[in-house]
Amino acid sequence: MLLLTLVSLMGVAQAASSSTSSSGVSSASSYVPWSLADNATNLALLQSQLTMCTYSKVEECIQDPETVAELGTLFRSPGYCAAFDSAYVNITTSLAAIPNRYYPTSIEDAYDAGFSNKFSEWSDANREQFEVDCPLLYNDTIALGDDMLCCTESQYTGLSTQVRMIPGLCSACKENLRNIFCQMTCSPNNSMFLDVNEVRIMPGDDEHEDQVFPAIEELTYYVGEDWIRDIYDFCEDDSSFSLLCNPNQDCNDGFGLMEYMGKVYLAYEQPTDFMCGSLWLVVCCER
Repeated sequence: MLLLTLVSLMGVAQAASSSTSSSGVSSASSYVPWSLADNATNLALLQSQLTMCTYSKVEECIQDPETVAELGTLFRSPGYCAAFDSAYVNITTSLAAIPNRYYPTSIEDAYDAGFSNKFSEWSDANREQFEVDCPLLYNDTIALGDDMLCCTESQYTGLSTQVRMIPGLCSACKENLRNIFCQMTCSPNNSMFLDVNEVRIMPGDDEHEDQVFPAIEELTYYVGEDWIRDIYDFCEDDSSFSLLCNPNQDCNDGFGLMEYMGKVYLAYEQPTDFMCGSLWLVVCCER
């Protein structure tokens, strides 16, 4: 088993004081069915427990949120989410992805609460684009009759913008690289392979100014070692692969690919077009 520890892009730099919209998400609505501000007592308890954020370097974080009752109860089972929807907070540039939020829920409960995570109710354009952006996840879920996801329609729209920036000419390579982020964001079973290690308690952006979100500061993503080997094999012969994994920079296998992508192409500070996810890969371990 390989552990990929990831950090929220918001964790690399402080949120902007200016009100860059949480978009990147077209047709985003200011209505969100739930935020931490809905329970003042729980929010006050959380705010009394804040510690220094590992990456943001501000005293706004909760460690081990999966053990904190005020943030909800996480169930590890098919149909349950650990990360769900976006944290609609200010971001520093229009290129940055909105951080995911920690919201332990079942896909059915999320839909019943008013979230737009039922695929058949998305717009025709977004349903068609999802099959293009996330074909492997689509084939494993929607094509088999599943209709609920761990992402909302507006969250997917932001994901779509990001994954289309991944370079590559080989369809197998692109599909597998995109699948990293599609699974993390939208898999209806992401509680089975994500551990949320740290969240940052943040006020909403201008469109969500009365709301408070547990933006994911760091999580661990579990994948199989065969997968990490195979993804390198899928991409090695792609003529543009050196943009992601350059042997001259010690990227010679799938572990190097993941590390190099994270440090160079997913990092918040980098002025690059290859911003391809709401989380930043920083560590590969347990080879």
